[in-house]
Amino acid sequence: MKIIKFKAWDKHEEKMIKDFTNYAGWKAITNHMNVWCDDRYIKLPFTGVKDKTGKDIYKGDILLKKKKWGNDILKIKGKVEFRKLDGFIVEYIGYKCEPCSLYEFCSALSIKGETIEVIGNEFEHPELLKE
Repeated sequence: MKIIKFKAWDKHEEKMIKDFTNYAGWKAITNHMNVWCDDRYIKLPFTGVKDKTGKDIYKGDILLKKKKWGNDILKIKGKVEFRKLDGFIVEYIGYKCEPCSLYEFCSALSIKGETIEVIGNEFEHPELLKE
């Protein structure tokens, strides 16, 4: 059985819990609490994709895609979201265009001269959501 990884934003303490899956199990054992049902935590699932450095990409992460464009490097930012019908998508930041699938956005990992990197998340780095 595969365990699905989560991180979570604690709205009360305003901090990220990096390994929410283990945190939830620990709370259940030590305090008999079911934090999975607690609205205090915004649960952020792992997408199954890693960036150029091997860092896990989660819902709510902000990605930076660098793409060679002639002699220049084009930088594109996007935020990872989840839609029930579409799965994981990337909403572009600073561009007025439709979101694309996370896998389409990350296809750059297989193209020479293009990279994807997690540069933050919407909770700890809200300034990155600005154009």
